[in-house]
Amino acid sequence: MFRSLLTQFRIYRHKDLKPVTTTDILARFRSALATESFVAFIRALDGFGLEFDVRGKNPRIRECQAAKSHRLRTLGGLPEFLKRLSQWDHFEYGLDLTSDDCALLTIRLHWIAGTSFNEDISPDNFSGLSYFTHKLGLPVVKDAMTTAQRKIDSAHLDDRYRYFCGICHNKIRDNGPSVNGLDPAQN
Repeated sequence: MFRSLLTQFRIYRHKDLKPVTTTDILARFRSALATESFVAFIRALDGFGLEFDVRGKNPRIRECQAAKSHRLRTLGGLPEFLKRLSQWDHFEYGLDLTSDDCALLTIRLHWIAGTSFNEDISPDNFSGLSYFTHKLGLPVVKDAMTTAQRKIDSAHLDDRYRYFCGICHNKIRDNGPSVNGLDPAQN
């Protein structure tokens, strides 16, 4: 629900923008890559009327007004993006994104949207996010993130992250030993 409200806000905000060509999208993507952080990259894309998303193992850019999304792999922008992401995060990503990398990016996007495009999760917390995603699955972790965003004001991001971690730890404790959010009997 949070995502759909956010998308509706962006569509309304960018309703006067004209549809752009694939070449324009790629140029705007490259311009956004020149920013100093992942949050600034997302903010720059938003200013261009574009939205960054990850589906499966495919990072995509979509016009806020259009349903069509453009895969970075198809645009030829994936290697550039991974190189820049490695610089921003001080972590070396491979030539392709793994499922864990994509899940982490999805959670980070959810967090950034919840802070009104001002704050990213600290790289020190990436291993914790990967652990939660591995144990609970991406939908449960996103739900916990949404709950934490609703309960704790964005002025207290450390408290929000701790609250989010508490939700995840409680779900892990209550569900027992599971992997990827699956019932242990199914593993």
